Amino acid sequence: MAGAFQLAAVTGPVVAGVMLGARLNVGFIGMLVLGCAVMAFIALAVEHRIPAQANGIKTAAAELNQA
Repeated sequence: MAGAFQLAAVTGPVVAGVMLGARLNVGFIGMLVLGCAVMAFIALAVEHRIPAQANGIKTAAAELNQA
């Protein structure tokens, strides 16, 4: 997983520079919007696989125990 973040940190500015240097402004904005949409979809898909406690959501039983 760390490799994916490192790869994005290295290739992101390079791709952005090439696209903006070639005056592909609309394509660049489209890529940003598409990337955000993909990340939102992945976040929603992963959210259902993470246990509620790890996700920071209190269950009804946990709330009763704290009261």
